[in-house]
Formats: sequence, C-alpha cells, structure tokens
Amino acid sequence: MSGVESPGPDSVVVSPGVAPSAHPGWPSALTPVAVAFEAAAADYFPPVEYSRQRQRVIDANPPLQERELAKLDRVAAALTDTLRRRGVDGLVAALAAEAGVAAFKVAFTRWVSGTDDKPLVDHVREAFAGLRAMLPAA
Repeated sequence: MSGVESPGPDSVVVSPGVAPSAHPGWPSALTPVAVAFEAAAADYFPPVEYSRQRQRVIDANPPLQERELAKLDRVAAALTDTLRRRGVDGLVAALAAEAGVAAFKVAFTRWVSGTDDKPLVDHVREAFAGLRAMLPAA
C-alpha cells in the first residue's frame, strides 16, 4: 500500500437540499441518509482494487478493524446529529442513521468482495432497497 491514507466514511455529510422525492415511500428520516451514502459512494471512495487491498490489510489487523468501526460510529453520530438539527425525533434519527450505516457496511463488503464490475453506488442502492423492502409502506 502507498503511504497515502484513503478517504474514510467519517466525512459523509447529509446534504441539506435532499428532495423527499429522491426515495418516494421511504420514512423521511431515511431519505437523506440514503442520499448521503449514495453521494459518498459515487464521489468519495477510491477505485475498487485499491479498496480491496486496503480491506485485506484491515481484515488482517484487529486494531485497524476497531478503527474502522469507530469511524462508522462517528458517521452514525454525525448523521443522527444532522437529522436531529433538522427536527427529526432523536430516536428516529438514531435508528435511521444506524440503519444507514448497516446498509452501507453490507454494500461496501459486497463491493470489495465481489467479482462484478458494479460501482459502489450500485451496491449502496441495492442495500438501501433491501432495507426499504423490510420496512412497512410509509
């Protein structure tokens, strides 16, 4: 690996201009979370081969695994805080943020361990679609 640190998910920011129609039928708190992860997946992460190499190093090193989990905890906290500042109930904000992080983790794992050429954003969309399928219609 190079000495350059790859970007991590802890700098995901929820865009204030997310239209509710971006994901019709979703609980309103989950919409900006999904859009934020889609934007990050489309614009932020390095190419899949670099990410695969990086993930192999992390998988072989428990302290790095803990660091990755801590980053995702910070992402969830930032998303929760942003949603709360937008008037979302604290419990709902926390659940939406944590569900979003879980969907992203599944998408990222599928991306780096997959053999297809789909971009990360497609895996993120699939993971959020799976999450949406588990929820009752809003």
